[in-house]
Amino acid sequence: MGWRHVLSIACILSLWANLLALVQPALAAGSPLVLAMYYAWFDNNTWASGKLSDQPTVPYVSADRGTIERQVTEAQSAGIDGFELDWWGPGNPTDTNLQTLLSVAKEHGFRVTVDFDLNSPFIHNPGDVTNNLNYLKRYFSDPSWLQYGSKPVVVFYGIRAYDLGTWGAIRAQVDPDHAAVWIGEGDIFTYLNVFDGIHPYSIAWSPDPASQLASYAKQTRTYPGKLWMATVMPGYDDTRLGRANGFAVDRQNGAYYSRVWQGAIATQPSIISITSWNEWMEGSQIEPSQKYGNLYVQLTRQFSDQYKSGSAIPSLAIGQSNSNSAFYTQAGQGKGGYWISDEGGMTFYDSFQALGGVNALGYPSSQRFQQGDFTYQLTQGAALQWRPELSRAILANTFEWFSDSQNDLLLATDGIPKPIPDDGSNGDWNIAKSIRLSWLTDDAIRQTYLGGGSVGQAIDRYGLPMSRPERHGPFISQRFQRITFQHWIDNVAGMPAPGSVTRVLGGDLLKQLGMIPAAAAVPSS
Repeated sequence: MGWRHVLSIACILSLWANLLALVQPALAAGSPLVLAMYYAWFDNNTWASGKLSDQPTVPYVSADRGTIERQVTEAQSAGIDGFELDWWGPGNPTDTNLQTLLSVAKEHGFRVTVDFDLNSPFIHNPGDVTNNLNYLKRYFSDPSWLQYGSKPVVVFYGIRAYDLGTWGAIRAQVDPDHAAVWIGEGDIFTYLNVFDGIHPYSIAWSPDPASQLASYAKQTRTYPGKLWMATVMPGYDDTRLGRANGFAVDRQNGAYYSRVWQGAIATQPSIISITSWNEWMEGSQIEPSQKYGNLYVQLTRQFSDQYKSGSAIPSLAIGQSNSNSAFYTQAGQGKGGYWISDEGGMTFYDSFQALGGVNALGYPSSQRFQQGDFTYQLTQGAALQWRPELSRAILANTFEWFSDSQNDLLLATDGIPKPIPDDGSNGDWNIAKSIRLSWLTDDAIRQTYLGGGSVGQAIDRYGLPMSRPERHGPFISQRFQRITFQHWIDNVAGMPAPGSVTRVLGGDLLKQLGMIPAAAAVPSS
């Protein structure tokens, strides 16, 4: 059938596909799976291209069977159950190497599927997609082909190349009975009317990947019976490829990868997909490398074991909702973590995201607690205060909470200036605002304070200055109502570089000084 005819019936079949989706049975739950995106198109020219941010421990040619066998056994040692091979269709090396991978996988009890790449230079229209999917079926009976709920799995990359109606028409021809599991890539969740599951290929673009994954999981679950596949990444760097929108995400020597894994596990996915085993051009590989050795293989083993055992997947505390919420273990000191949610109509989770999430405030570090007339929840960097008249949480004036004796202690131990007791305004807000803003005499701190937008936005986020800038050891420090900034001047081993402006974590100070109810500091297991 020609592709123009496929498009001509797309509208009719789109409606049919939507109705069919409503009667599809839920996918059978299986053991948690860890997969990794796998690329089989490298040769010796790759490693001399000058476009890589790192190099494999041993340069290789993807078509070499010994290389594929080594990669499979290394992946298994990392707790990875299977590869998703980026596949361009028949008649090119990705298909030849798929056949070799299946043969090797059969010898090692490994699983294989494809990431059906809609950007393939050999796919030009819906007719090509249909033909290639029909060709791909020949592999489904291979004992190494990945199964989910006793059905063969196919993952797709770039599904937005065609609209929902076109995909409905393609599936009606290729797989009308939903005999296979189709997992699409992206964040257009209406595609779940045709596809059986969804996942993002990349979350490196997000300033808060864990919260982004939580949002995606929530949206997926508005489609009952659909499969959520979470994505983890060690970092990213495509800045050597000449792309206009190229960017890099620092790996932080494994810390970034660890945070993303914890965020993915907290969404309780059916599958976790690693981007990637060996996408060297985009710098997302976890394969052993010259720069990192086996670090990412070891980290993957650690988190894969946690995910599969369920030990790192928290259960909901009594009365808490899984809607508009996220669970973070980073401030739990290895004893659990803290939910932040919109439970009971108090939109702490939405407010946390609106205020910049983890990047701006650090990780949630307490349960909710009552203090005076207000409900609060700590993050590492701040205290969120629920304000019913505003229908949102705001940042509390954390640095106004400390007593005189505590201020003496903070000055001695952390170099946090004591507040100026009288600014000369006689309680007039506009005069106080003018006087206190004139205290912004350190250029670096002033630029950081105003970096979020207007003066009004800076006051909303950080409050007014409570002190002038003061030199304390290797940094200049200035205290605000809701934060303290440190402008580093001297070069101190292991500390921020000169010129850096860092934040003192006010929420952590409140916990350390015992200024919140003891029960609120106890993490959920």
